Amino acid sequence: MFKEDDFKELVDWVIKIKQIIPVYLCLPGVGALVVDDEGKKYGCGFLYLSTDTPVSVLEWVHFNPECTAREKVMALKCILTSLECCAKAEDHPMMFAGSASNGITKIFERAGWTPTIKKMTHLIKILK
Repeated sequence: MFKEDDFKELVDWVIKIKQIIPVYLCLPGVGALVVDDEGKKYGCGFLYLSTDTPVSVLEWVHFNPECTAREKVMALKCILTSLECCAKAEDHPMMFAGSASNGITKIFERAGWTPTIKKMTHLIKILK
């Protein structure tokens, strides 16, 4: 599972790919981090759970930019499997996620996900 100590590395990945850096306090407590036996980190994702709705949200999926495409696919599969188990354990029968590309969408589909709207951009605004 993702720990606070892992956040600096996540920030480094996000800076390298020129994406929005998530604020640590905005990340949910449930996060998956894919790490091999040698300690190499491949990717992470986070699961928002709410007592108000049975829908959980998979967000902030990022990959180590030094990984190969194959390693990123493997990492995404691990993230999906792990966080789907967490959602089930917390009695959230439905998950929602966004996808940045057709290739990533296809990985989701092979894992049993159903695409809803395609070619959609998710937006974020940081309010200070």
